[in-house]
Amino acid sequence: GLLYRASLSHAYKRARARDLSSLPSLSTSFDLNTANSPDAADSVGNPNLRPEQSLGLDLSFEKTPVPNSLLSAGVFWKQIKDVQRRQTQLETVSWSTVPRWVNRPRNLGEADLLGLELEARGPARLWAQWLGLGPETSAKPEGRAGGRGGSGLEFRASLSRYWSRLQSLDGPDNRLPGQPAWQLKLGFDARPAKSKLRYGASLGYTKAARYQTEPQAWVEADDDLSLEAYGLYSFDRNRRLRLTVQDLARWPSESSNLRVFDEGSRLETARRPGGLRASLRYELGF
Repeated sequence: GLLYRASLSHAYKRARARDLSSLPSLSTSFDLNTANSPDAADSVGNPNLRPEQSLGLDLSFEKTPVPNSLLSAGVFWKQIKDVQRRQTQLETVSWSTVPRWVNRPRNLGEADLLGLELEARGPARLWAQWLGLGPETSAKPEGRAGGRGGSGLEFRASLSRYWSRLQSLDGPDNRLPGQPAWQLKLGFDARPAKSKLRYGASLGYTKAARYQTEPQAWVEADDDLSLEAYGLYSFDRNRRLRLTVQDLARWPSESSNLRVFDEGSRLETARRPGGLRASLRYELGF
C-alpha cells in the first residue's frame, strides 16, 4: 500500500557567543583612525542579534512494490524569521574617530525554503520491470534473493531540487548560502551468491547555485561530482572488515567571491584540490 507521512516543526536557533561579543577584531591593513575598505573590514559581534526561528512542514509518500524496495516522493517547506548572516556595512564606531567598514552578524528578515525529493531503490529485476525490460515482478521474493540478507544486485537513485528566497535582498540570486540548485545520486549494492563479500558504489552530482551574501556581493562555486566505492567482508555475525574509497572521480574545484564597490570590484578565488581518500575499518559487534 501507500504510506503517507506529514510533520510540522518549529525550531529555535540561538546565536553563538562569539556572534554576540562587542569586542572588535580590527583590520591590520589600515591605521585605527583611518578609513578602511570593505574588503579589509573590522570584525565584531552583535549584542542585539535575535535568534532565528523557523516553521517547517514536511509531506512524503512511500510505496514498497516488493520487499527491500522503495518508491518515495517528498516535499518540504520552511519559513525562517530573523535570518542570521554576516554583512559588511559602513558604521560610526566607538574604536575609531572615522567611520569604518564593519563585518558583523545581522538579522536580515524572513527567508522561505522549498524542496522536492524523489527516491527509488530495489533489486535489479524490479528496475528491469520499471524500465520495461523484464516481466512483472511478484510481490513475494524468491527465497532470499534480492533481499538485504541474501544474494542479489540492488540499484538506488535519488533526485533533490531546492529553492530559497531571502526577502531582504532583491535578487535574482537571493538564495540561502550554500544551498545547491539540485542533487542527483546513483548507486548499487551487490552480494554474490554464497559469498561473505558485499560491495557497492555511488555517484553523486551537485549543481551549485550562485547566491548573494550582500546587495553587492556574490559567491559562486563549481559543480561537484563525487564517486565512492566500498567493500564489506563478513567473517561472521559480529566481525566485519570494511574498505571505503572516496573521491574516486572528484576533480579540483574553485569557489569565487565577488564584491562590487563604488570605485571598482574585487574577486577572490579559493581552490580545493582533488584527491583520493581511503579507509580500512575492522568492525566488531556484541
